[in-house]
Amino acid sequence: MSMDAIAALGAVGQAAPAAPMPAISAAPEVASTAFMDQIAKGIGDVNGQLQRADQLMRQAAAGEEVAPHTLMIAMEEAQMSLMLTVEVRNKVVEAYQELMRMQL
Repeated sequence: MSMDAIAALGAVGQAAPAAPMPAISAAPEVASTAFMDQIAKGIGDVNGQLQRADQLMRQAAAGEEVAPHTLMIAMEEAQMSLMLTVEVRNKVVEAYQELMRMQL
C-alpha cells in the first residue's frame, strides 16, 4: 500500500462526521432462516437415504431382484448419515448446555 493511499484513508476518516449506527433489522432473521433451511435440507437428505435403504431391503425381502452390493451400500450410507446426524445433534446439545453453564 502506498503512502498516498494511507494518507487518503486518514483524510477520509477525519472529513466524515460521525454517523449514527444503522439499526440491525433483517440480517439476523435472514441468517437464521438460511441456517434453518440448511438444517431442514440435511435432515431431509438423511431421511431420503433411510427410505431408499428401507425400500431396497423390502424389495430384496419380497424376492425382487436387487443386487446385494447395491443394498449393502445403501444401508451403510444411511447408517453413516444417521450416525453423523446424531453426532451433530449431540454437539449442538453439548454447546447449548455449555452456554447455559456460562456465567455472565
